[in-house]
Amino acid sequence: MILYVRDGLLAADEVDVLSRLHAVAPVDSEDVAGVQIRPDGQLAVSVEALRLAAGAHAQDPAWQHDFEAMLSYAASRGWCDDAAAAVLVHVEDPRYGGA
Repeated sequence: MILYVRDGLLAADEVDVLSRLHAVAPVDSEDVAGVQIRPDGQLAVSVEALRLAAGAHAQDPAWQHDFEAMLSYAASRGWCDDAAAAVLVHVEDPRYGGA
């Protein structure tokens, strides 16, 4: 799943690829619902915002299963902010060759 900020909204591409999750720069808006820019440059993206960005895929039981597996994996790696019900997402900048 690849996240973008477009027109002040969180959008996603490749929503059926849940074996990876990152955002693509620039992410310069702090006014995106469900997204917080952390001081370390990562994003804390709420689980609900991820589901909304997935659109119709989020209604598919197979997608939901894979999404829950992704969240479990992220939690096992320490990539979740439990207090905010959010997943930590790194930002890749294609202008500089990736992350």
